[in-house]
Amino acid sequence: MNRLGCVALALAACLLLPAAIVRANVDTATGPVQVTIEECVSLRAIEVQRLTLLELANATGDAEITGLEVQVTCTEGRIRISVSDPLTQKQLARTIERPHNESGLERILALSASSLFLVSWSELLMEGTRFEQSSSEASPVASDMLAGAADAAENAIGDTGLTLHLTVVGTAQARHIGDAFVTYGGGLRVAIGPRDSGWQLLGELTLETGNVDRRAGDIAIRGGRATAGARYALFTVGTTFEVGVAGVTGVGVTSLSGTPNDANVIGSTTDGWTVDAGIEIEPTLQIGDARIGIAGQALAGWSSVNGLVSDDSSVSPAGVSLALHVHVGMRL
Repeated sequence: MNRLGCVALALAACLLLPAAIVRANVDTATGPVQVTIEECVSLRAIEVQRLTLLELANATGDAEITGLEVQVTCTEGRIRISVSDPLTQKQLARTIERPHNESGLERILALSASSLFLVSWSELLMEGTRFEQSSSEASPVASDMLAGAADAAENAIGDTGLTLHLTVVGTAQARHIGDAFVTYGGGLRVAIGPRDSGWQLLGELTLETGNVDRRAGDIAIRGGRATAGARYALFTVGTTFEVGVAGVTGVGVTSLSGTPNDANVIGSTTDGWTVDAGIEIEPTLQIGDARIGIAGQALAGWSSVNGLVSDDSSVSPAGVSLALHVHVGMRL
């Protein structure tokens, strides 16, 4: 090949290479719902298309779906989903935060796209007379799609994209580390947060009981505690394992009842408030919708309750404590 031919090939490569690179970052799936994904190398257009068709089929029944377009564009930290609906001649879009854990992201995009279509159709349904006129002029396919979407549109608009976990809690807690005693208990925890964001808000109610032996007698401990906090999935392995860290604070009521060994000594009961705060670390295994976790807590607290014991150290839930929680729950 002569020198002129080499130069021509080099120029052609320079012109085609950028286009090839750009094309490599675009994934398209054609069909009844055409899906185009740009700058999202981990996402598959064909899977987003399949899931979108499933969501729309659930909403519209047996109506034929055709001519819909979905455009997904990823930027740093955000994803834009836009849809084009030939039936209503509208283009709708929304932008979501790119989740920390991208497992299940294709389903989130499909839900977002189908919700936008249903919102578009519901707006047409709510236009009253205008809808009656347009539906009479529309094709049978379009009328069927609108009729099937009518009941589902309200649910789609109300989709908050939140995940709720309900958990049964079992606890063992070593209180007042300087003069340790152990309490046991159980309760119920609720966690809610944006789907696949890694963040959750926690609420928990627990009851606990314990007993402290002293030379002069026994002290029974009874209490209830309400806890609130925020949890973040610090480390994840797919969708089956994660390590979460949480900041928690709790308020409770504690009762101490003394039973002396000496029959000539009168025992007493004292009640009061307990407030504590601390950190929780929890490895969690998730199998389907079931979750099993073991959480360790380090807490520092104050209490108005103090059980006095003759010739011995007092008993109080105040101070530093360590707790071990076993969590067994379900994702709703």
